[in-house]
Amino acid sequence: MLTPPTRWHPPGRLALLRVIRDDLRANSCHGLSGLMKPAAHAFIVYRYGQWILAHRGGGRGWWLGEKLYWLLFSAVRNRSGIELVATAKVGRGVRIEHQHGIVIHPFAVIGDGVQIHHGVTIGLKDENELAGIQESVPRIGARVVIAVGATIIGAVSIGDDARVGPHAVVTRDVPPGATVVAAPSRILRLTAGADDG
Repeated sequence: MLTPPTRWHPPGRLALLRVIRDDLRANSCHGLSGLMKPAAHAFIVYRYGQWILAHRGGGRGWWLGEKLYWLLFSAVRNRSGIELVATAKVGRGVRIEHQHGIVIHPFAVIGDGVQIHHGVTIGLKDENELAGIQESVPRIGARVVIAVGATIIGAVSIGDDARVGPHAVVTRDVPPGATVVAAPSRILRLTAGADDG
């Protein structure tokens, strides 16, 4: 089973603030010091971008708001290494454990309560999938844990409560509750004298 992210239809600024509050709580961003966390910046800008998209075509103010969003998005991406575009569908309570090297495709779908560690890539398998791009990206269920350096690519579904281990490369569907791990490391060659006591 794959639980889609909580649908969010932002009727106004108060709804935006509530969702941002939930994101900050999920990422333990409490007080002014918490607002300095890269995850806080990424989610605030992401939700603001979603709000702007929901009010598309709202006149000159909307145009200025979109320009501001892209400026903020670029600043967050360059500073924290978290690439989270407003067109992605991300549920509530998603937690980014560490910054740097997190790339989420603009059409990826991520369920509620997912944990994402640093070095994670969620995207297309190859450029040939661009024709049906919205059907070619990963769909991640609720409460999934994606460990350090994991790569999830292509039109795959990760079931609810699954775990993707460190540096695993996922190109096939993962059933709910399953754990995917990378191949264990192997010693390919010993340098001269390495086996001497």
